[in-house]
Parts: sequence; C-alpha cells; structure tokens
Amino acid sequence: MSKTIYTFSFLLIFITLSICCKDNKTYIREKNIDFFLGDKKISEKKYFELLTSSKGYSILKNQNSLYEKNYSNIHNTEVSKEESLSIILNKSISNEKNYKLVLYTLRNKKKIDSIQFYRKVNDVRYKSDRYTCLSYLDLKNKKIWQVSYFSSPNQSLDIISYSTSKINQDGTITKFDSITYLDESLETELSNNKVYY
Repeated sequence: MSKTIYTFSFLLIFITLSICCKDNKTYIREKNIDFFLGDKKISEKKYFELLTSSKGYSILKNQNSLYEKNYSNIHNTEVSKEESLSIILNKSISNEKNYKLVLYTLRNKKKIDSIQFYRKVNDVRYKSDRYTCLSYLDLKNKKIWQVSYFSSPNQSLDIISYSTSKINQDGTITKFDSITYLDESLETELSNNKVYY
C-alpha cells in the first residue's frame, strides 16, 4: 500500500512540475518575442516631436544602448510564423563597429522581401560620427516604425528620416508614411559611406 502511495505521489509531483515548466516556457517565449520587436516608444505619436526637442540626443543614445545590449547575442530568430508567412531577423557582422540586423519576410520558405531593422556603423562622415537605424515591429498590425540618424559624442544629432512601413499579406514590405529631411546631403552621406542598406 505504501509503495502505491509513493508511486502516486511521485506521479502527481511529476505531472505538476511538467505543467509548471511548460507554462514557464510559454511565458519566456512570449516575453522573448517582445524583446526582439524593438522599442515600442518609436511608434508613439509624439515620438518625433521628442526627437526634435533638446532631449532627442539622450533619447536616441539610450535606445541605441538598449538595442546594442538586446541584439548583441542573437544571430537568426524567427519572430512570427502565420500560415505560410514567416518573419525572421538575421544579424550580419563585419566587425564590432559595423553590424546590422535585417528583417526578412518568407512565404512558403521563399524570401519575399527585406528591410534593415537595426544598424550601427561607427566612423562615418567624420571620424567620430555614427550612423544608426532603430526599428519597432508591431506584429499584430504588421507595421514597422524606423528612425535613422547620424550622431557624434559632442551630442550633435542629424535625423535622416522617420518612417513607417507595412508588411503586406503577400510578404512584400511597403513604405507608406515618411518624414524625410530636405537636406539631401544626409542621404548622400549614407551612399558615400556604403551604409544605405
């Protein structure tokens, strides 16, 4: 009889632990997906106004530090898979000063489109300048917000663009809203330094 009680107790504990561990894995997985989507603040209505205020440099510096920390140890991550459409983040590194994270869309495992999701390049324009692109992906609405800019340690900031794109049902990515500065020399600098994409 006592052997049966021990066996029953063991099974009950095992089942309880299995359920708890499974729930914990689900929670961690959901939390990790949010981690890969970027900073939601980029999608807020007043975000661009904040960037053009005196706080702009510190906001972007703090966000970039967060992105560097979050994305430094990832390589390939499947962010979403719905029916035949997958969204994947892929990181390529040329060196510590220059790396990027690209968002790819795939339909039935075939690449459809891509967009730069995070990019950090040091020593552009002037020796101390850095080019950065930060993005946020709203998985529910399939929208991507992006800000790209040049910055330097003396707290100077040149915003190149603030834009919104949409991932369509067929996997293509369409830019539909953009605030681009009229100073075309900033766009030229991207091309000259080969950091356009």
